[in-house]
Amino acid sequence: MEIVFLGWLTVVLPLLLTLICVAPLLSPLYATLAQQILHIELEPSSAAAIFHYVRQQIVSPESAYPLSDLTPRELAHLADVSALLRQGYLLLLAALLVTGLLQWRCKFGLSTWRLGLRLGATFTLVLLGAGALLTFAAWESAFAGFHRIFFASGSWQFRNSATLIQNFPPRFWLFSTACLALLMCFAVCCIFYGTHRLGRNIND
Repeated sequence: MEIVFLGWLTVVLPLLLTLICVAPLLSPLYATLAQQILHIELEPSSAAAIFHYVRQQIVSPESAYPLSDLTPRELAHLADVSALLRQGYLLLLAALLVTGLLQWRCKFGLSTWRLGLRLGATFTLVLLGAGALLTFAAWESAFAGFHRIFFASGSWQFRNSATLIQNFPPRFWLFSTACLALLMCFAVCCIFYGTHRLGRNIND
């Protein structure tokens, strides 16, 4: 059962780190700062307002007030984005519950947790490395491929004059992808450091 648990942690940890690290990038403050850094001219519906709308949609779709200067297609795409994120966080919650049940049932020790976290952190680094090569070597193909997997055909494509494109041009998403990767690398380093200290305590 320990091998199953180690495999489970190895697979779940990248999901956990991705959803934790993406959370600060969904804040209106991040959207505003990213636009300023990238010198993106603000539209009437600023990126901050759009990000706030997405966050509202994730928590309570019924209570989110549509932005008046977005088209129905743009609002529909934001609803799809919110639904994807909501499903991701629900999946994460289910994964955490399964992890807790496994721990309660089998009473794994600190050495097992240490090994599982290190395996998960290593797997996360492998995925980040592969993703970085794919993303920065063929950004447009990677961006389009991601949307084809998670969104209906054509629902995510807009004219360059659309408010969403004006607020979020390709360089915004490339910058955000780099920020997410850096946050995840920092989280992985924290895990390696924490498990290293834990190993020293176990040995002592």
